[in-house]
Amino acid sequence: MTSLRRRTAALIAAAGMLAGILLAGCSTIDPTTGPAPATSGSATGTVSTTPSPSATPVVEPAMTMTSQHVLTALLPTDTLNFTVANGAIADVAVATATGTAVPGTLTGRTWRPSRNLLPQTKYVATVTLTASDNTTRTRTQAFSTLKTTIADYDLLYTGFTVGVGMPAIIQFVHPVETPALRAEVVKHVTVTSSPKQEGSWGWIDNRQLMWRPKTYWKSGTTVTIAADLAGVQTGKDAWIAKDARGSFSIGAARISYVNIATHQLTVTENGKTVRTIPVTAGKEPDYTTRSGIKVIMQRYSHIIMDSTTVDIPKNSPDAYHLDVQYAMRLTWSGEFLHAAPWSVASQGVANVSHGCTGMSTANAKWLFDFSHAGDVVVYTGSNRQMTLSNGIGVWNASWSQWQALKSV
Repeated sequence: MTSLRRRTAALIAAAGMLAGILLAGCSTIDPTTGPAPATSGSATGTVSTTPSPSATPVVEPAMTMTSQHVLTALLPTDTLNFTVANGAIADVAVATATGTAVPGTLTGRTWRPSRNLLPQTKYVATVTLTASDNTTRTRTQAFSTLKTTIADYDLLYTGFTVGVGMPAIIQFVHPVETPALRAEVVKHVTVTSSPKQEGSWGWIDNRQLMWRPKTYWKSGTTVTIAADLAGVQTGKDAWIAKDARGSFSIGAARISYVNIATHQLTVTENGKTVRTIPVTAGKEPDYTTRSGIKVIMQRYSHIIMDSTTVDIPKNSPDAYHLDVQYAMRLTWSGEFLHAAPWSVASQGVANVSHGCTGMSTANAKWLFDFSHAGDVVVYTGSNRQMTLSNGIGVWNASWSQWQALKSV
């Protein structure tokens, strides 16, 4: 047994030596340099170590924004223009400094607001740029519109029921100075009515713009005025800063007729005579009441009438200072319908007033309670004529004459 163990141990040792020799014969290792580098085809799956070229660096896009005027004093009509280097402009969004979005259109490198900007307002443009690698960048640029006179205006008689003769009226605080500026204003204002009626704008003077239908309004009509005037210029250094909306309703067709020569006032409603009232009108030749179509503008249960306001001095024998009841203004020059208890004896007989139409207190109260602003009063019988601008004189122009006033 001892001999057998010695022979077995010897065989095992011999086999180990042979395996070492075989392994040494298959090795590519140089004992002086270490293992050879692996290749892409090696069993280990490692990749070649040959370096790859570097990625091209992205140059950041640069943007410049300009306009027709300096960015701290743009006109409301200006556009935004962009110059971009190392990229392209993708989008422009504009808002006020308080965050209200401003609609507009980007065409090429020019952004144009959908409507004029507001004067004296701060804005921010947010610009999206595309870089050379098709990634995007955002840039912001602040700008503001010029400091200027703010031109104001009012829509008159909105919210009320008025008579069939009341036009839509836009009253400007300051003059709209030139025909071109007045024409631009007209482009931004509209009147709609239900039921629809044909009509047109006309300038009475450079502060009064009115829209009248071709004929008197139909009773029951609703009239709506839309003034999109924010950003519209009215003078060299004056711009409007607001839009406005308003509407009024048309009541019954109440039209009165005053015959100055016969001293009678006939009141009608929807074409039927309601009452005939004896009156006195202006004495000739200095105070003749005007013939023509007038519209009731204002109503006062009491008003102080002072002759100095119509250029009759205090020391004149015609001077007066009276507390008058139930007065309704027809002209800016001082013609009213009103109670005149001091002239009852002349009413229906003679014209003795300073141009007003006087009647008894009872008749004046009845007419006052019956009437609305906008009711029509037609005067005949004198050689002195009503004018377009002396009150609401729009009905004293023919339809063609009125249409021609749209662009004056």
